[in-house]
Amino acid sequence: MTLRLYSGFNSNETHPIDFSDVLAYEIFGPSANLVLLIIPFFLFDAIANGEEMGWRGYVLPRLQVKYSALTASLILAVIWAFWHVPKFVTHWNTITFLWFTIDVIAKAILMTWMFNSTKGSLLLVTLFHASFNTAGLLLPIANNLTDTNMNMRAMISTLEIIVAVIVVIYAGAERLSRTEPKQVNE
Repeated sequence: MTLRLYSGFNSNETHPIDFSDVLAYEIFGPSANLVLLIIPFFLFDAIANGEEMGWRGYVLPRLQVKYSALTASLILAVIWAFWHVPKFVTHWNTITFLWFTIDVIAKAILMTWMFNSTKGSLLLVTLFHASFNTAGLLLPIANNLTDTNMNMRAMISTLEIIVAVIVVIYAGAERLSRTEPKQVNE
C-alpha cells in the first residue's frame, strides 16, 4: 500500500508521500529506521525538553492573571515563535517563518486549553509537545524549517487553526476550559 497525498483541488491528481526528506535523515543519516526512532525520540524529547516548564509552568499562569486565557495564549505564542528564530538564521524565509508562527499560535491555544482543563498538568502539555516534535522529526511536514514540503506544513497549520477556533468557541476565550478555572499564579 502506498500512501498518497492529494494535491490541489483536483482529486484525480495524487502523489506518493515522499518520506525521503524527513528531518530524521538529516540528523541520523539516510539509513535510519524511522519506526525504530519513534519511541526513543518521543521519550527523550518528553524528558529533556524543558520548554513546557517555562511556557506553561511559569509564563502562562502569570499572563492569565492579567489577561483572558486566549489573550495570554496569543502573547505566549508570539514569544514562543520568536524563541525559535535562531533555528531560522541560517536559512531565513519569511513565508516559512509565517507558517511556523501560525502553527505555534494554534498549538499555544490548544496547549492552554489542555493546561487549564487539567488543573495545570505539565505532563499532558509536555507529552503533546513531544508528540508534535516527534512527528516533525519522522514525517515529511516541513519541520526542518525550510520551504521543503511547505504545502504539507500549510495544510497541517490550517487544520490546527480550525481545531483551535473550535476549542475557543467550545471552551470560551476567557478560561479556555469548560470545567476548570484558568490556571494562575499570583
